Amino acid sequence: MKERRSIEQELCTPVVAILDRSSTWMDPIIAYKVDDSLPDESSLAAKIQKISSWFEWWNGVLYKKSFSRPLLRYVTPEKGKEILDDLHQGLCSSHIGGRALAEKALRTGY
Repeated sequence: MKERRSIEQELCTPVVAILDRSSTWMDPIIAYKVDDSLPDESSLAAKIQKISSWFEWWNGVLYKKSFSRPLLRYVTPEKGKEILDDLHQGLCSSHIGGRALAEKALRTGY
């Protein structure tokens, strides 16, 4: 009986990934939108109250209101990199520039 080639062998080692999501600039805005909690620092609290009308919290996702476009979805930096990598790879592996890639992300709903 032949031994299986290394390419055909299955991986049996389980992989566990622990992600430590650091806080982002969105966290105070989300906290204010979800449960009206503000930071202790008065200047930051006033700023969050002022800019909170620019944002919407809907179905667990933060969106920014826009005049000329639909709601803009905010994602973590890690998720943003993953989205742009997926869009950049695509089916045909198109190598488009930054501006065109950003427009493509907006057209697909991000």
